[in-house]
Amino acid sequence: MKQIPIELVIPALDDHVDKLLVQPWFSASEAQLPIKPMLVVIDALDEIEKEEGSELVKQLIQAVSISKGLHGLKFFITSRPHPRIVDECSSIDQKAVYHIEDIDPKKASQDVRHFLDAELADLPSWRRENVAAESGGLFIYASTIVRYLHPPNFPLSTNQKAKRLDMLKTTGHHATRLGEQYELLIDSLYKAILVEAFPDVGHEVEISKRVLYCVVTTRQPLRISDLAALVVDATEEADDEAVHNALKSFHAVLYISSRDQCIYTFHKSFPDFILDPNRSPELASPARSYFCRSHT
Repeated sequence: MKQIPIELVIPALDDHVDKLLVQPWFSASEAQLPIKPMLVVIDALDEIEKEEGSELVKQLIQAVSISKGLHGLKFFITSRPHPRIVDECSSIDQKAVYHIEDIDPKKASQDVRHFLDAELADLPSWRRENVAAESGGLFIYASTIVRYLHPPNFPLSTNQKAKRLDMLKTTGHHATRLGEQYELLIDSLYKAILVEAFPDVGHEVEISKRVLYCVVTTRQPLRISDLAALVVDATEEADDEAVHNALKSFHAVLYISSRDQCIYTFHKSFPDFILDPNRSPELASPARSYFCRSHT
């Protein structure tokens, strides 16, 4: 395949799909190169910056519709129902569109259960079954539970994992059906994680809160050194180590990317939870205030 100039990747161009996908695919076909069937997975299309997810799916639909030679290439795309993305997808055969609320919870729970069996094999099967049932078929709930039970650099025993699961039951109620009371389901888990992340240990906890607020409100992902400069008072020196330690307490919901060393949330539902005064009144107001202060 021919080389693609890097300037076609950064910044984004209107002909990305044609230059980076359609033309190379045709070139390989014309050269009679062996091409195996390929599935391209694009997750969280709605989270692309500047709402460019709708433009990407528009280009993909046009490419598949016009280019009859893309044999062996399929796309699996996930997204929240952003209005512009929904509008662009209106031309797709409805048989190829799946809505999460229409998926049988039992089928979704089977996939969740397989995941839990692999990730929490040391727990008794009845505990894994309980987590699968509580997830209501929502993978984000199950994957957050798994991360919560696997703190970095601090492995928990089977009994300690079980205690953590028992503690979750005291933080709120859980939905039991897919699509029903979604916020109530995931919010109870997020609240339990934050209760543990914010122990009453004095001024140090303030750094953790500032780190959290900064991550969920900044327009661009930041590195630890960037965060360290933002979360200290004007009279203090930046403390990278303190920020790194604070991030460890949020390991179930935040991560440092190995690609660019920036901090990201695992799922958009977490910043949505933090910034919604109805879902997280004790955190939403300070977070919004911090956003206004840090962007003035």
